[in-house]
Amino acid sequence: MQLPTPLSACLISAAIFGFFHLTSPFAFALEYDYQTWFFLFLNVIAIALPAILYRFSRHGGKQRSRIESGIPVDSRFLQLGVWILIGLALLGTILKCYDLFVARGFSVTSNVNELYEQNAEISASMAGLVASLLYPLAFPTLIISLALHNSARPHAKRMWKIAVVLSIFACLVAPLNTILLGKRGAVFSVTILAALAFYYSGIRLRKRTILVGSMVAFSLFVFSTRMFSHRLELKGASTEAAVEAGRFTDLLELSPNYRSVARHSAMPDSFRSAFYDWSVIHAYVVHAVPEYLFAIENFNRAEYQHGKFTFSLVAKFSSYFSDIHYDAKATAEVPPRTYIYSTLFGPLFFDFGFASIFVTLLIGGSFVLTYNLAKRDAVLVPLYLYLYTVVLVSPIICFLNMFYGFYYLTASISAAVFLKFCSRVRPRQQRRHQLA
Repeated sequence: MQLPTPLSACLISAAIFGFFHLTSPFAFALEYDYQTWFFLFLNVIAIALPAILYRFSRHGGKQRSRIESGIPVDSRFLQLGVWILIGLALLGTILKCYDLFVARGFSVTSNVNELYEQNAEISASMAGLVASLLYPLAFPTLIISLALHNSARPHAKRMWKIAVVLSIFACLVAPLNTILLGKRGAVFSVTILAALAFYYSGIRLRKRTILVGSMVAFSLFVFSTRMFSHRLELKGASTEAAVEAGRFTDLLELSPNYRSVARHSAMPDSFRSAFYDWSVIHAYVVHAVPEYLFAIENFNRAEYQHGKFTFSLVAKFSSYFSDIHYDAKATAEVPPRTYIYSTLFGPLFFDFGFASIFVTLLIGGSFVLTYNLAKRDAVLVPLYLYLYTVVLVSPIICFLNMFYGFYYLTASISAAVFLKFCSRVRPRQQRRHQLA
């Protein structure tokens, strides 16, 4: 078994974001105060500093590429606990399908624009709410099943192969949303989590399998981007207009050379569509930083949310059992540009203002601490890989509150607590033997 190190998340994130920034056809349309840039720099340092310090510390300098699973494979109660969680994840997948096709009345014959508007107008049913809590359990069960498969005796490996397959099946809710609604974020996050899961397991996939898997993931992302363009066309707009003057690019300025090529080239229409689709993907990645800078300079500081914005799920459930008031619509409208999100740091700024840098530092510290614990106890590996994803995509989105991120966090923590309890339960005969 192997875990990617905390510092690798920071380096890979910088490399990916740097690539998109350097190859982007966009430039920032507005100028921002140097103090705003400095605060962004402090946030980047805060998230990366614990990983850097750990890497060059006495403990971090002695990295081991392979670790023990830390799972008592002979614990029947732990195995039973894993199967219970798999059952709950599958139940969540079934309830989600019920919510989409029965409660919301989705039809495979409807176009993506109709489904998107239908999804926005109809509030989630109780089945959908329960499903959102249950199906993210597929991620920790996939991790634990892979670990048990690697550690199991030969006669038990087939059972854990079945557990891995069922966990993967329960993860298919995200691609389902992508196909129906053209949502890129869900498949984007699930692809990263799945890749980290298989990296941890140490399974040597055939090159053909890796190639096919990568092509499927890329195709889903391209498909969802095309669906975004299709939604615009159904509303009488166009991808070209969205890129050149759209709301998610109006803080970006398209380079004249790029616009000239796109408009006046003799390339076929299909190539031109792909040209603009690729620029949509670039804008999706690059626009996060100017959104964050704009938010700092234009946010009404009397409206700090004190955690309600980033951790809305906690605030929502707390309002049911206490006097805490939570208005989801009012909270969503707090940013100066509503329904447009930015970096990991943006939502934290809406909650805590300039004090958010300490929250960012706390997240970075928790990331390193969880890594140290997960090296010895595999039930914490899903939580570590979730935090790894949070740091990995931090320049682009806040995975704490987007793409069902907080549900994955809740599922990872719940699974760790439940399986830790199961691993410590001993049969009565074994307890008597230990006492004797």
